[in-house]
Amino acid sequence: MFETLYQVRAKWCYFHFGAGMLGVVLSVWSLEAEQFGVVMIPLVLRILNFPITVALVYGLYKYYRAEGKFLEATGQAIAAGSTWQRFHRSPLFSDFVTDVIIAVLTPLPFGGSITIHLKHTNFSLDTLLTVATFLRTKYIFRVLVELSGFRTETSRLYGQLNHVRVDNMMVIKVIIGNDIKLVSMGCILFLLELSYTVLVCERVDDSGSIHGFEDAIWCILITMSTVGYGDLYPVTLPGRIVALVAAGSA
Repeated sequence: MFETLYQVRAKWCYFHFGAGMLGVVLSVWSLEAEQFGVVMIPLVLRILNFPITVALVYGLYKYYRAEGKFLEATGQAIAAGSTWQRFHRSPLFSDFVTDVIIAVLTPLPFGGSITIHLKHTNFSLDTLLTVATFLRTKYIFRVLVELSGFRTETSRLYGQLNHVRVDNMMVIKVIIGNDIKLVSMGCILFLLELSYTVLVCERVDDSGSIHGFEDAIWCILITMSTVGYGDLYPVTLPGRIVALVAAGSA
């Protein structure tokens, strides 16, 4: 029974990860097309993003449902009440709500006409929502857990014998401590993600010093290394928040 639950959970894990990353690609594509003055392509891509977002939310629901059944089978969830009550009282509910909020933060078909003023700088709503889609990269950790092979029935039983709870966090710690290549690739991906994010935030302000992707990479790299030459730095509020994230992750 447990192996079947693992297989179902893994299937929906890969599904919502694929839907989430496809949504990120379409969001970035539409934003860059708009940046180059293309009119219709951004609209079409944002319309296509809507059913993908629906599929992502559905995939998250099925994933958490499979994980909830696993918790019930192992006696870790509250069994009293209806299906919704059991899920609401389970330790998965807050994670599910967080993931759904992240999933629905996606560019709108006509969001480019909506302007948000942040500290003397005007941002289109779609720019901020495109930046928010990068929060979906947290799904990568789930995929790594499924691919690691640690969350199986054998691992669960071995953990019980040694009084160790084999959950996602424990598996991630094991992966980080034993796979330097994977950690290096993750750091590079995180660097590129922060660099593009700070570029998107800064290119709306001509008074800033970050004008290209190479400038953004240099700014984030120097910030993460805690050197801080000061030759390139963000001037917008969202850009500074990204820099704080980079500094904190160092």
